[in-house]
Amino acid sequence: MGFTTARRKQITLTQLVEVSREISERSLIGRTERSASWDFERSSGFVCDQGLGEHIAFVSVKDWDQSLPLNSERRIFEIDNIVVRDLEIELDDGSAWDAMVDWIPVSNAKWHFERCCFRCPSPNMWAVGFPWRGSFRFHKNEFRFPSDGHRGGAWIFPFKSGSRVSFVGNDFGGKTIQTRCVGSEKGKDGSEGASGDEGWQSLGQIAFVANKRVGDLWIQEGYSSVEITGMNRIDRLNVDLIVDADEGKQTSIYLGPREKIDPSFHNCQQHRSLFLSMRRLAALNHDSRQLTVLDRQLERIEYFLNKGREAPPVFDFRVWIEYWQDRILYGWRRWSSDFYRSWLRPLAMLVGGYAAINGLPPAVLIDGFAVSHWIDLTLRPLTEIAVYEASLGRIVGSDYEAVAASAKTLLKLAGLIEVFWIGVWAFAFAKSIRR
Repeated sequence: MGFTTARRKQITLTQLVEVSREISERSLIGRTERSASWDFERSSGFVCDQGLGEHIAFVSVKDWDQSLPLNSERRIFEIDNIVVRDLEIELDDGSAWDAMVDWIPVSNAKWHFERCCFRCPSPNMWAVGFPWRGSFRFHKNEFRFPSDGHRGGAWIFPFKSGSRVSFVGNDFGGKTIQTRCVGSEKGKDGSEGASGDEGWQSLGQIAFVANKRVGDLWIQEGYSSVEITGMNRIDRLNVDLIVDADEGKQTSIYLGPREKIDPSFHNCQQHRSLFLSMRRLAALNHDSRQLTVLDRQLERIEYFLNKGREAPPVFDFRVWIEYWQDRILYGWRRWSSDFYRSWLRPLAMLVGGYAAINGLPPAVLIDGFAVSHWIDLTLRPLTEIAVYEASLGRIVGSDYEAVAASAKTLLKLAGLIEVFWIGVWAFAFAKSIRR
């Protein structure tokens, strides 16, 4: 079954759970103590009768109408996908899913919520979770509290041990997000919770990709793999990391190179501690790219901490000069390339400044300097970059001989400025593209 473009249909969570229960019962073909067989297409008629034919479908990768998904391994979505799309879901009962005593076969499907709006009746917090271990993807949804225009409010996402979760392109309205992955996974002895190697293998995986308006994001216990990428904007980030553990049992975490973490610098010390822990993990795993990303985040924090300190008195010259050295250095790194995260800015400044220096001083100081001269000077060989005045004299010809000595001195100075300009911006560009 495919999808057509549809407006959001209003539904309560209780109604959605009841529909899911019917889907589960109608799809089940047979079941024994050790196995079960099902076909979700058997419930397609029921879904259409409920007016949800455009909102709930069962698809495979080959039938998907988009690149699926943005960040994960496609193989896990090859079969048994339940896609819930374009619904406005009123969260009327926090324990609605508990009404389903047996979750098979819907617990074996990969659940996708796309372009839905989750509306919370509480002004404070709400838990959105599922009582089974599974795979869940939230893509371009909206999460709304009744007090969206005010601070406060927390979305709690509890998942069962071993679940695979991804949040992609969602709008959280500036609220707090907390998620954990714990629950009633049983060990070989039948006891609640597994331990040792078995316990580690039962931990979950989470990806947080390209989400908008995130207040606090707290990724709590139960995840062995964490991915934060796609230019999320997060005011405050906290991740429960497993660092001091046996090799292979540490938290695997990836932070993208362009994440906007604490853009207003409100939680510098907390983030500094987190990034140092992440850096230690990256160093243990010899992950040079992740080290570069974390070093840039740490440089942002150092810049703000340095900027926030009161300037020492000038008569304490040694301290004063060291303070301003650091201030200018970090300020340059931020302004020139956003701590070497932007390659376009230094490239634009390099090319624009080079073209301007080749054009403005000669146009002002040399009579007869034409656009053709500027083009020739700009396109001169790289070996002549350091001999600005000589190249100018060769290109302009006899008109250059009539230039006053003071003007030639200014042109020599322009040549030195051009070499300096190229050097500093080329360095910033090279650092930005270095992997």
